Amino acid sequence: MTETGKPGDQRKRPSRPWHNRVPPQAPPRSPMPSPEGTTYGQALLATAAWSAVCVAFLAGALAGSPPSEEEASNLVANLIVVLGGSTFLGALFTWRITRKRRRPFWHVLLIALPMFAIAYFLADAFYFASQRSP
Repeated sequence: MTETGKPGDQRKRPSRPWHNRVPPQAPPRSPMPSPEGTTYGQALLATAAWSAVCVAFLAGALAGSPPSEEEASNLVANLIVVLGGSTFLGALFTWRITRKRRRPFWHVLLIALPMFAIAYFLADAFYFASQRSP
């Protein structure tokens, strides 16, 4: 079929696929989604920093006299159980508070201090309560 160019002509033009072809569009690549709020890793790092401060304080307090073997084993158990548990628990508290919004690390660090202290006192109370029971 050919086009005559007359205004009243209703004949169809032959399809020319190379004229109207729209190139296939690949879906746009989206960048990796960034976390919207504070991650648990950041909260854990902040509470681990306070745990390191606590270890440094304990080491400074005990530097004068060497502890006996029993005191040393109790201190190591205290450091592992109480500080380890309070670090993870404090990180969980901190993350629950800061997870909605992205914050600078120093904000997370300041928020982690009271959360670590609360978790430390809870873990310490449970640890010493379990030591006293038969």
